[in-house]
Amino acid sequence: MTAQLELTCAARLRPELAEEYADLEREMGEPFRRDLAMAEVIDRAGTAA
Repeated sequence: MTAQLELTCAARLRPELAEEYADLEREMGEPFRRDLAMAEVIDRAGTAA
């Protein structure tokens, strides 16, 4: 769970980098982490305050 929180915080701080990772995941057809796609992290970062 902590890693997910850290990724969410990082996506808020560097949204352009998070989007690059999400683009790479889409190109590869699978996420870097089996349990969490970067698109989901970006979504969480956008809704977290």
